[in-house]
Amino acid sequence: MKALKVFLPTLVIGFSAFALGSLSALTSKQKSAPMCLEDGYQEIAIIEFKAMEGDSLRTSLSGKARLVWNDNFVEGDGEHLIAISQLPSEHDADFRNFTYVGNVGTMKFYPSNTYAARGTDPVKRRFFPSQAAAVAAGFKASKLVK
Repeated sequence: MKALKVFLPTLVIGFSAFALGSLSALTSKQKSAPMCLEDGYQEIAIIEFKAMEGDSLRTSLSGKARLVWNDNFVEGDGEHLIAISQLPSEHDADFRNFTYVGNVGTMKFYPSNTYAARGTDPVKRRFFPSQAAAVAAGFKASKLVK
């Protein structure tokens, strides 16, 4: 009986405190942090990948965004064409594995360590281990081939 006299008032006080706390939490209004919006400021930027066009990726940017790859970037609203050949890929090693690179567009071949070889459109690249293999495939030597 003595335990009930101690337990019952403690129980009543606990429930009363809980009820009052819940009631005060429901009635109090908390102010949120002020929004600092500047003119023309957007909270999100949308980057939409639209299509593959040859060796390029057509993207659409809206908002303050910048697409960065290697040392190149595009920014600002509108559509942009990103050359996928400038992105690192598994075909980068092909320049080290083959001596010559042919260009199907010009039907010429170049040493693989030259600017002309690396500048060839990836869709038009053909790799050859020797000059004889390139000539056999119908390509002509460029002025860079010695």
